Amino acid sequence: MNFRLFFLLVIVSILPVANAAEMPAPMVKVSTVMEEHIAPTTKIVGTVYFERVSRVAAEEGARVSRVHFKEGDTIAAGTVLVRLDTSILTEQLALESARLKQVEFRIKNAKRNLDRMTHLLEKKAVTESAWDDLMFRHEELLQEKIALTRQLEILKIRLNKTIIRAPFNGLVLKKQVETGEWVAPGSEICVLADSDALYVQVPVAEELVRFTTKGDRIPVLLNAYNK
Repeated sequence: MNFRLFFLLVIVSILPVANAAEMPAPMVKVSTVMEEHIAPTTKIVGTVYFERVSRVAAEEGARVSRVHFKEGDTIAAGTVLVRLDTSILTEQLALESARLKQVEFRIKNAKRNLDRMTHLLEKKAVTESAWDDLMFRHEELLQEKIALTRQLEILKIRLNKTIIRAPFNGLVLKKQVETGEWVAPGSEICVLADSDALYVQVPVAEELVRFTTKGDRIPVLLNAYNK
């Protein structure tokens, strides 16, 4: 009875070894274990600065007819900040336009007289000096027309400058004018900070500097905007 039990136990213990010999060897990956320092994570309070701040000013002297912003506004480039009164410039533009039309009529009349005088000069009916006088008068009127045309262009530019626009995307830090005020050329309208050009200054402890590398991307939380 004991012999049978022993024989049975031996068979049972041999079978798993035989089955294991028939199975393929498992794939094993080996890697080297290294000991390194892990940079600690901590919150550090810093200061956000605007890299570009512009004191937007008026180029024309006039009364402020309307203000389109307030302190703290986020402004897109090209947005109208202030409109100045244009009544004086508009009248000057109308006056110079009328003068230009008068000169054009005088040029037309001088050209006709010069053509007649040229025809008479060919027939020896007038002197050359008389023809010269008409020719120079005609040239003088042409130059006067050029001067008036330039003056009109200047007035149009000045008229366009009565609309003051934001030079770039930014945040209004300070508002300097109100509707009804008179501004002189160079008067400050507002202080605008470029919201696309920011830099952050953070004091970092010496023991943390060794964990930083140039080019690292570090998350920044702006508490004022919760962003």
